[in-house]
Amino acid sequence: MFTTLRQGAVVYIVDKGENPQLKIGQVESVTTPQPRLAVTGYTGLYNNDMIMDIKVNANGETLDFQKVPANLSSATIGNMVVCDNREDAIVAVDNFMRNSQQILDNIDYHKKVVSACDGMLVQLNPAYAKDKERDTAIDDMKQEMTEIRGEFRGAISEIKNLLSLYAPSSNVGGHIQK
Repeated sequence: MFTTLRQGAVVYIVDKGENPQLKIGQVESVTTPQPRLAVTGYTGLYNNDMIMDIKVNANGETLDFQKVPANLSSATIGNMVVCDNREDAIVAVDNFMRNSQQILDNIDYHKKVVSACDGMLVQLNPAYAKDKERDTAIDDMKQEMTEIRGEFRGAISEIKNLLSLYAPSSNVGGHIQK
């Protein structure tokens, strides 16, 4: 539990942000656990969980974790999972990886969902249908222009080849010599 952390203790941090990584740091300081007073509705009852702040140095970077639940051994704070032991860090990394693997395994399903929802929106929303029709027409025109451009380049290449075959042999540097 975080309440047992002291200065110099090892802390494991799973950074789940843009560049996921494991940071292993040492506790620089901890505050004394204090009650978190939160009103739990209109009854006037209070939730007396204990929270604390933990400052960690990981690879020369100081990380400040505030309002960490004192009675836990791992906590998610923003994009980071802070663990006071290796086993909880392993579980956090495993869960992180499993979640991403599950997303990757379901890509085909989600592509079908997007396609199906697109069709549903076309049926339900005339403005969306009109925009979709316009976008499809624009994409079709772009494709046609690309094909025409390719055909035009091919025709020009053929014309150049024909001209080189039938051009007078006295043609030097593109000019006819007299």
